[in-house]
Amino acid sequence: MLWKLTENRDLFDHERHYSVIYDFIAKKAILRYPSLTVCQPADTLILLFLRFYFFLFPHMASRRRRFRARPKPQPKRPPTNEEIAVSQIRLVAADGQQLGVMSKQEALAKAQELGTDLVIVAEKADPPVARLLDVGKHMYEKRKKQAKQKVKAKSSNIKGVRIGFKTGEHDWQLRLHQAEEFLQEGHKVRLEMRLRGREKGRLDQAEQKMREFVTALAIPARIEGSVGRSPRGLTIMLTR
Repeated sequence: MLWKLTENRDLFDHERHYSVIYDFIAKKAILRYPSLTVCQPADTLILLFLRFYFFLFPHMASRRRRFRARPKPQPKRPPTNEEIAVSQIRLVAADGQQLGVMSKQEALAKAQELGTDLVIVAEKADPPVARLLDVGKHMYEKRKKQAKQKVKAKSSNIKGVRIGFKTGEHDWQLRLHQAEEFLQEGHKVRLEMRLRGREKGRLDQAEQKMREFVTALAIPARIEGSVGRSPRGLTIMLTR
């Protein structure tokens, strides 16, 4: 056993789920404890191999991959108060009233008088537009708006429902229920009908079946655009 190579047996943690060899390599026992006692010829070969390995790849013995959660992106904080670099700004009150163009110092004095912050809201305008408001509340509302936009974008995903030219009644009802759930959640539904063999020569009947499917939905849905035709079959995009 490798633990016989050293008198300091506390080096090896047998309660861990790693193997003794991996634990031995990971802690770089050979480099930390050069005075090891060799008991068997096989142990001598392992000892020489590990010394050679650590000599060529010293960084590999202690490197362990760590997975860290990525920080959530935060909205960029606009220039505020003394951070504003321009000398002239167009000032807007908290209620939206236009206060005109003035110097940065005059705007800061007005913000201090009202107990608010001076925040740039249109940096690319000429001159830049600043507003009197609470920057903390402004950033909170901005994060809240971004979260709503993210939920809205996620809810507008396109879901697919596939039926066949000869779909049975049971499967037909399952597909109807599935499409209704997607529409209820705010998704768009791509309804596909795969056609095989002689079915490809009956496109008019296939399109009629798809329209019957749309009519049978318990949730009102409308067809976006026209019926798409491809070598594999027909496609319809549904939305509420």
